[in-house]
Amino acid sequence: MSALINMLNMRAVIAADALLTPSACARAVVGCDNRTTNRRNNSHRRPFVNKILTSAFLAALLTSGSAVIAAGSVTDPAVGTWKLNPAKSTFAGIPAYKSQIRIYSRSGEDITLKMTTVSAEGKETTTQATYKLNGKDYPSMGNADFDSLSGTQIDTNTVEFTLKRAGKPIGKIRRTVSKDGQTLTINYEITNVNGVQTGALTVFDKQ
Repeated sequence: MSALINMLNMRAVIAADALLTPSACARAVVGCDNRTTNRRNNSHRRPFVNKILTSAFLAALLTSGSAVIAAGSVTDPAVGTWKLNPAKSTFAGIPAYKSQIRIYSRSGEDITLKMTTVSAEGKETTTQATYKLNGKDYPSMGNADFDSLSGTQIDTNTVEFTLKRAGKPIGKIRRTVSKDGQTLTINYEITNVNGVQTGALTVFDKQ
């Protein structure tokens, strides 16, 4: 009897299997394959997506870092050596200089000016100052007319300075570099150590 029951159960299973047509079997197999493939694709996609996100993040950091570096290294157009062009310069209250050489250098935010002037009488003086363009006072050495200065950036090519002696303002300077970077113009008015008001519009050529 048990053998007969087992045989009937086997026939029932075979009959049930027969109900699965070839197309149904194919769909079942494809579905199984798709689920397996999706699991595999997802497992491969996660590291790939992570790599993309990491690369994008690093690129953003490098771009922002480059922007900061670029911003910190903007070149002052006055940096370099300039020679007075006497024919294009005018003086008021004092005789014209025989010559003047201005050398501007920069380190970070610090700008250093070393200026060598030969007066009409042939006397040579050297003036030097290191400053930032932040409106604060910085010492200046070598010129009896002023002992400190403060500078403010007006635009990319223009700076204005206030000159002081013993803490008291005694003059103004406006420094402009031409758009082509080849001409420097210094327009100034000061009251010198003798109490005489002087001024000049001096023009310099880039060396």
